[in-house]
Formats: sequence, C-alpha cells, structure tokens
Amino acid sequence: MDNHFGRLRKTRNVVLKLISDLSVEQLNKVPAGFNNNIVWNFAHLMASQQGLCYIRAGVKPVIDEQHINSYKGGTKPEKTVTTEELENMKTLFLSTIDQLEK
Repeated sequence: MDNHFGRLRKTRNVVLKLISDLSVEQLNKVPAGFNNNIVWNFAHLMASQQGLCYIRAGVKPVIDEQHINSYKGGTKPEKTVTTEELENMKTLFLSTIDQLEK
C-alpha cells in the first residue's frame, strides 16, 4: 500500500508544481468552449477522492461536504476562488492523502 500512496503523493505534487506559476485569475478563468476552469479541476481531484474513499464507504469525509458538493462531477464553477481559498485547497490536497493513509 505504501507504494500506492507514494505514487499518489508524487502525482499530487506534480499537479501542485504545474499550477504554482499561475495566478488566481488564470486558475479561475473558464476558457471559451469549456464549462470549468483549472481551479475547479484541481478541487475536483479532492472531491472525487473524498467521495470514492469516504462517502461511498459510508464514512464521514475529512473535508467539508460543501466543498465536495461544489466540485463533484456534474458541477461547474459557481464563484471565483480567492487566494486564501486556493491556499487552503493546496494544503488539503496533500493532507487528505495523509489522512486516507492513516
């Protein structure tokens, strides 16, 4: 199992690196012809993991269910994510893996 969590952490660190040079405005921009943006896709990764690993197992998720509901499949960006919210998401992006491993 350690190998699986290690790969998941590496993948998430690559995602964090890919978005690190983008501004909050760039992350929030919905390109023409698309229904979502980069920050929605970023948050969707966590929401999906929480849904699959906790909710479907009948266990309380470790992140706020409102966050999960805002970024689950079938949703789209409803508001602009602030810098503070983004920083919180970045922290949760890695800490949710630690929590799942425990």
